[in-house]
Amino acid sequence: MPKKRFIDRFWAKVSKGGPDDCWEWMAAKQGDGYGVFHLHGPKLAHRVVWGLERGPLPKGDYYGTTCVCHSCDNRACVNPSHLFLGTQQDNVIDRDQKGRNVNLRGEDHGRAMLSDLDVKHIKELLAAGCWPVEIAAAMGVSRQSISKINTGRTWAHI
Repeated sequence: MPKKRFIDRFWAKVSKGGPDDCWEWMAAKQGDGYGVFHLHGPKLAHRVVWGLERGPLPKGDYYGTTCVCHSCDNRACVNPSHLFLGTQQDNVIDRDQKGRNVNLRGEDHGRAMLSDLDVKHIKELLAAGCWPVEIAAAMGVSRQSISKINTGRTWAHI
């Protein structure tokens, strides 16, 4: 495919705003929100735009591989002025400095099947000598979930 056609196909999938705005990737996205552009297989759109606008990425080992990071923290953004190069560690430091390292736990976690009050009740039942299998059936969770609560592998903050 000629380069011009490839570039036109890429930019046709972008909603451009002003120079300081996020330029949203409007086509396919991964489950985590990063844009995907198909060019000899799937490629991350923000990495493709880096190559288009600034040249190839440097090579590196697995943990030292160069990341294309977002200063705007918008995974769907492909505005070249919002992108910078760094290592995975640089990306983690950037995330932490911006206060985005939110470790959701307990009922705040999106996959939680129990509330904090449920877990308090489960712990009371366990302390009273109730059988984990009976608690699990009553609460609608697995016996393993009750066991993990009992040993502190999950819900240790309650």
